Amino acid sequence: MPEKMNKPMQVERIKQFLANHNVDPKTVDTEALVDGSLHFDENFEEIKDSLQITTEEELMEGVREWEEREQERRREEFREEFKESLEEVKESGKDVAQYYGRLRAYVRATVNGGPDSLILFSRPGLGKSYQVMSVLKEEGLERGEDYELVNGYSTPLELYHQLYENRDKVLILDDVDGIASSRKALSLLQAATWSASGDRVVNYKTTSGKLDAPQEFKFEGSIIICLNRESALPELRALKSRSIFHRLELTHQELVNGIFPKIAEKELDGGSEELVEFIKENSNPASELEIRDLMKSIDLYEYANGNGVDWKELVSGIINADEELTLVWNLMKNGNTTKENVKKFRKETGKSRQTFFNKKKKLKKLVEK
Repeated sequence: MPEKMNKPMQVERIKQFLANHNVDPKTVDTEALVDGSLHFDENFEEIKDSLQITTEEELMEGVREWEEREQERRREEFREEFKESLEEVKESGKDVAQYYGRLRAYVRATVNGGPDSLILFSRPGLGKSYQVMSVLKEEGLERGEDYELVNGYSTPLELYHQLYENRDKVLILDDVDGIASSRKALSLLQAATWSASGDRVVNYKTTSGKLDAPQEFKFEGSIIICLNRESALPELRALKSRSIFHRLELTHQELVNGIFPKIAEKELDGGSEELVEFIKENSNPASELEIRDLMKSIDLYEYANGNGVDWKELVSGIINADEELTLVWNLMKNGNTTKENVKKFRKETGKSRQTFFNKKKKLKKLVEK
């Protein structure tokens, strides 16, 4: 299915394509080509001989193929820059490299003149925003001077204003899931993140008095977008194809066995092993733990120990795990036979053998995701 996009973007794509093929865009009413007006045949005659095409479909196919070649050329340039950034992360010797190395390398490359845009996707609470800000700090970038952080998304017009005000900076768009379902916002980001001609021109045609910026400007910065959810809109697919797209996926085991112990050890003077072990024993993949859950648990652990309160009861409320699922999860890891595990499950819960296998099946699906 042909990629759908708004008319200004189609016009800009065709103009860039014509210029690249030695056809002066000024000699062609490109808007008429897009609108399919009465002037279409006249304008099409101006270009079909030069480009050796006979139909509108051939023109748009040529535009798409040319854009793909240009994108691949730019991706190849980025791959070399990325390899260098990834090596820097690995050589740093930091614990975080094992889990966030690729993400951090992408961020480092983006803020140092690599790709024009980076999209980071994960479920909430896995630390992608923290890692982005950590890299910016390590690179010595200052907010307001080198980058700007925007939390939340309101309207396409507000996004346009943000793009204009930060047109020469690194723009971090965090917690902006609404963008993924807004065709207008995605079209603006497409224009800001990639152009075959090299000039990323963003425009917002409106007669509204609310526009507090030029109707067109050149964006020369870079964009990092942190998303917690996706959409099936073709505009989002187009934006992903123009960007570096990284999906951060951390399993339950990686969190409780790898990341949580390191964070807890750093944040707590003592008791980190005790706290993490409790979380591990009382959670399972269905708990969908987040790093925020650990940080809350650390706060409660310190409060409880300083005030004579049972910290386990408080932390249990944060984990909020299904006790029966957690029991099955722990039984799956104990090395005993299935028959022995079913017997123990039925004894402790009073539930049936079938319930055990239903919960086991659910956990296996979560682990295999």
